[in-house]
Amino acid sequence: MATYKFRVMYEEDDNLFRDIEIKSSQNFIEFEEAIIKAWGLPPEAETSFYESNDRAQKVKQINYRKSFKKDGALSYPVIMMFVNNPHQKFLYHHEGKQELIFFIELIQIGQEKSGTDYPLMIKTNGPSPVRKEDIYKHIKAHAIEVEESEGIDEDDEARMKDMGFEGEDDVHQATDESDDETIDENEEQEEDESDDSDDEIGDMFKFDNDGGDDDRY
Repeated sequence: MATYKFRVMYEEDDNLFRDIEIKSSQNFIEFEEAIIKAWGLPPEAETSFYESNDRAQKVKQINYRKSFKKDGALSYPVIMMFVNNPHQKFLYHHEGKQELIFFIELIQIGQEKSGTDYPLMIKTNGPSPVRKEDIYKHIKAHAIEVEESEGIDEDDEARMKDMGFEGEDDVHQATDESDDETIDENEEQEEDESDDSDDEIGDMFKFDNDGGDDDRY
């Protein structure tokens, strides 16, 4: 049986993706369960699949929950029915508390491996958009890597606004909190070391007077 390896990318940033391998005979309900698990998405949401073109535009909605009888059993549309080329593309919409869109591209066709349970997550890159604090760190790290930009570039700033935050200050506030905690811990450690050092210096200047310590120290 053939297998499909799909790259499921977060629409706002294609550097955030999950590679999922699934059998061609499996259906979109099973594929959706794998996507939800791979990205840590809340299961309670309005969801939909679409066939897509190369520009990540909807071509046709897939009625993947519509069941039919096959050989006397209840079945659902399988993925192979909608794969028309080696780089087939889909869109997956997940609308719960957040509206999330994922761009899906077929990147490899292989053969089923005996003893392997499918669908299977092959590779993960970047945080989930569900965890905003992790997305902040990811965007900040990307901004640092862009030499010609001293901060958040226009694309990153627009992405933050789409997620409900106004700009660079919010990113710094979210990401710098952990840095502040580290600084506080280091300062406390330095204070403790300083106190220990003062005690040692004080001990060096203590001397016995008639068998007792000098009261000045």
